[in-house]
Amino acid sequence: MYHCNSNIVFDILPTEQGSIVSWNEPFAIDASGSVDITQSHHSRTVFQPGNTVVTYNFTDDSGNVASCVFNVTVPEGICMFNKGVRKE
Repeated sequence: MYHCNSNIVFDILPTEQGSIVSWNEPFAIDASGSVDITQSHHSRTVFQPGNTVVTYNFTDDSGNVASCVFNVTVPEGICMFNKGVRKE
Protein backbone atom coordinates (compact mmCIF):
# COMPACT_ATOMS: atom_id res chain seq x y z
CA MET A 1 0.00 0.00 0.00
CA TYR A 2 1.37 3.37 -0.94
CA HIS A 3 -1.02 5.80 0.71
CA CYS A 4 -3.37 5.62 3.69
CA ASN A 5 -4.99 8.63 5.35
CA SER A 6 -4.54 9.75 8.92
CA ASN A 7 -7.61 10.39 11.05
CA ILE A 8 -9.67 13.35 9.86
CA VAL A 9 -11.40 15.87 12.13
CA PHE A 10 -13.77 18.01 10.12
CA ASP A 11 -14.71 21.16 12.00
CA ILE A 12 -16.49 23.54 9.65
CA LEU A 13 -20.19 24.32 9.70
CA PRO A 14 -22.21 21.37 8.42
CA THR A 15 -25.27 21.44 6.20
CA GLU A 16 -28.64 20.34 7.57
CA GLN A 17 -27.78 16.78 6.52
CA GLY A 18 -24.22 16.72 7.97
CA SER A 19 -20.79 17.72 6.70
CA ILE A 20 -19.39 16.89 3.28
CA VAL A 21 -15.95 15.41 3.94
CA SER A 22 -13.23 14.86 1.34
CA TRP A 23 -9.90 13.05 1.46
CA ASN A 24 -7.28 11.72 -0.92
CA GLU A 25 -8.32 8.20 -1.89
CA PRO A 26 -5.96 5.51 -0.55
CA PHE A 27 -4.44 3.32 -3.23
CA ALA A 28 -2.37 0.18 -3.60
CA ILE A 29 -0.18 -1.10 -6.40
CA ASP A 30 0.73 -4.74 -6.92
CA ALA A 31 3.43 -6.01 -9.27
CA SER A 32 1.56 -9.24 -9.99
CA GLY A 33 -1.50 -7.62 -11.59
CA SER A 34 -4.68 -5.79 -10.71
CA VAL A 35 -5.90 -4.81 -7.26
CA ASP A 36 -9.59 -4.97 -6.27
CA ILE A 37 -10.76 -2.26 -3.87
CA THR A 38 -13.70 -2.33 -1.48
CA GLN A 39 -14.50 0.62 0.74
CA SER A 40 -16.97 1.37 3.50
CA HIS A 41 -17.43 5.07 2.60
CA HIS A 42 -16.65 7.42 -0.27
CA SER A 43 -14.80 10.74 -0.22
CA ARG A 44 -16.92 13.85 -0.90
CA THR A 45 -20.00 12.45 0.85
CA VAL A 46 -22.04 13.62 3.84
CA PHE A 47 -21.01 12.47 7.31
CA GLN A 48 -23.19 12.96 10.38
CA PRO A 49 -21.78 14.42 13.63
CA GLY A 50 -19.79 11.85 15.55
CA ASN A 51 -17.05 9.39 14.66
CA THR A 52 -17.16 7.18 11.57
CA VAL A 53 -14.62 4.45 10.83
CA VAL A 54 -13.66 4.37 7.15
CA THR A 55 -12.15 1.15 5.80
CA TYR A 56 -10.53 0.36 2.45
CA ASN A 57 -9.53 -3.23 1.60
CA PHE A 58 -7.20 -4.03 -1.29
CA THR A 59 -6.98 -7.58 -2.68
CA ASP A 60 -4.53 -8.66 -5.38
CA ASP A 61 -4.87 -11.54 -7.85
CA SER A 62 -3.04 -13.86 -5.42
CA GLY A 63 -5.55 -13.18 -2.62
CA ASN A 64 -3.22 -10.98 -0.56
CA VAL A 65 -5.15 -8.35 1.38
CA ALA A 66 -4.03 -4.94 2.65
CA SER A 67 -6.26 -2.59 4.62
CA CYS A 68 -6.42 1.11 5.30
CA VAL A 69 -8.52 2.23 8.27
CA PHE A 70 -9.01 5.79 9.51
CA ASN A 71 -11.59 7.79 11.46
CA VAL A 72 -13.65 10.72 10.20
CA THR A 73 -14.86 12.88 13.09
CA VAL A 74 -17.47 15.61 12.69
CA PRO A 75 -17.70 17.35 16.07
CA GLU A 76 -21.12 17.47 17.67
CA GLY A 77 -22.54 20.74 18.96
CA ILE A 78 -21.59 22.80 15.91
CA CYS A 79 -24.37 25.28 15.22
CA MET A 80 -26.65 24.29 12.40
CA PHE A 81 -29.13 26.51 10.59
CA ASN A 82 -32.56 25.33 9.47
CA LYS A 83 -34.99 27.65 7.73
CA GLY A 84 -33.52 30.70 9.43
CA VAL A 85 -33.71 29.21 12.93
CA ARG A 86 -30.41 28.58 14.62
CA LYS A 87 -30.06 25.13 16.20
CA GLU A 88 -27.41 24.26 18.79
